Amino acid sequence: MTKKRYGIMILSSKTMIEKCYGITILSSKTMTKRHYGIMILSSKTIAKRCYGIANQTNKTIVERHYGNTKENE
Repeated sequence: MTKKRYGIMILSSKTMIEKCYGITILSSKTMTKRHYGIMILSSKTIAKRCYGIANQTNKTIVERHYGNTKENE
């Protein structure tokens, strides 16, 4: 679990980020809360309170997203 990280964060598997400010790339089984910036979700991810750009590809749930959201599936 990572809290209050400022910058660029890349997650791979089974990770949780809270209060991440910057760019976050999620790949699998991840959860992001209060992300401010650019978020790319790929599979089985849950994003809450994302402010910025979110790219969603597969089986994603976004709540309270403010910005641009792209859904491919």
